[in-house]
Amino acid sequence: MLKGFENSLVKTIRAARPNLKQSSIQTYVANLKRLGNMLNLTKYKDLGFLKDTDRVMAALKEYSDNTKRSYVAGIVTALKAMMPDETEVIGVYTNVMNELNVGMMADLKSNKMSAKQKSNWVTVEELKGCVNHWKMRVVADGLLERPFKSLFTSQINTIQKYLISLFLMGDIKENPAMRANYDLVVKTEKEFEGLDAVAKVNRNFYVMGSKGATLWLYNYKTFDTYGPKEIKVSKLLYPDLNRWARLNKTGYLFINARRGPLSTNGISKLITAAFSPLGKKIGVSMVRHITITHLHPPPSKSQQETADKMLHSVEMSKEYAKHTEQPDES
Repeated sequence: MLKGFENSLVKTIRAARPNLKQSSIQTYVANLKRLGNMLNLTKYKDLGFLKDTDRVMAALKEYSDNTKRSYVAGIVTALKAMMPDETEVIGVYTNVMNELNVGMMADLKSNKMSAKQKSNWVTVEELKGCVNHWKMRVVADGLLERPFKSLFTSQINTIQKYLISLFLMGDIKENPAMRANYDLVVKTEKEFEGLDAVAKVNRNFYVMGSKGATLWLYNYKTFDTYGPKEIKVSKLLYPDLNRWARLNKTGYLFINARRGPLSTNGISKLITAAFSPLGKKIGVSMVRHITITHLHPPPSKSQQETADKMLHSVEMSKEYAKHTEQPDES
């Protein structure tokens, strides 16, 4: 897809959907570019190729339902913005998206693993093993002790695979895995306090203090519901994260080969690479599923059977259950 058309598409979508997050728009446009490559389309200046719905959906056939939904949501959004008169085509993709949503919701409520999850599932202990794997390499080569300018790109990648795996698995109770919201701008507490509201819009921050660090998130999927989110960084995580933030001096916690900020798509790829020693394709969504399953397992079959016999839901059973240790009221 031509760069000029990409920019035009971003602007048109933003005008049509002013409340849609910039990161979502960028993901949609990036997916359309990848879709064009899948269809061997290298030179075009419109979305006419999307009219061939059968060909497009055939190209997405091997993807998981979650990935398909992301692509189709982008297609629907782009078509409504750029080609609103193509109601029949938009309707086809909308129906596909709705079917995917219904199926995914049913799977989610069933607590059953998908085939892809079964083939890639690992334990929390195995994921933590990757943290140690990369840490040993970083320590053995003294990578966090070297001047930043002396580091090769491969060495920076090793450091960042260690740090992203540390962020996701270093303390799953205090800092469980977010989505790919680790596109973090580094600031000191004083620098962050000096920012006005406009400077914080659609950005996520890693704020270093004298005795720790804090995440301030202004660009995440449910921001419109929860607003700015403050998350303390665990003492198990921030020492090495702070060292790297001070060492690289780019103003970003995770960086690309050009020493600029790593995009959310780049973060997603970094996460997959960080857990690649396990020989499986593990992305941030899988890490989140594994973490939640470890911390809060789904109801057992016996729990479901008991709830059914008591003529209420498992959720109601949870409300009936009480802590047996009573607080000291003296």
